Amino acid sequence: MAAARPTWRTERALWNDGRVRVAGVDEVGRGPLAGPVLAGAVVLRYSRARWISRLRDSKLLPANAREELAAEVRDRCDWGIGAVSQQTIDQIGIAPATRLAMRRAVLALNQSPDALIVDGRERLDCAMEQRAQVRADAMCKSVAAASIVAKATRDAIMDRLAEQ
Repeated sequence: MAAARPTWRTERALWNDGRVRVAGVDEVGRGPLAGPVLAGAVVLRYSRARWISRLRDSKLLPANAREELAAEVRDRCDWGIGAVSQQTIDQIGIAPATRLAMRRAVLALNQSPDALIVDGRERLDCAMEQRAQVRADAMCKSVAAASIVAKATRDAIMDRLAEQ
């Protein structure tokens, strides 16, 4: 059975409530024993463009497709990356480090969003409308885009670390 494709449902609900700039937020690197935890934040505009229709949870895409889509997101969207080092993870713990990476990703956007869709159960320490949604990376277009940008960025970091 094929995985469900992300939809615009959650973004559309926020747009209908008057939120114009809705950012999807997702993290990568929470489970591995090495490297930083990263988060991506992406503001997508509604479109039926082919590259947007190919968005999926980053874990479901082969590396070459993920990198191709990450390049599209970087070229066409407002996006931000937040990172927290392994040293900081050891000091404060993985859950606070994940929230910090997500907050940093949101702050790295060119313009502040009106609302966030956050993958998972927790909300961020931000004074704006938020929807925390488990498996949002598989269900929401903007969170899938954030997942892809974060994963492609972390993969590049880990490749460089492996060379060292």
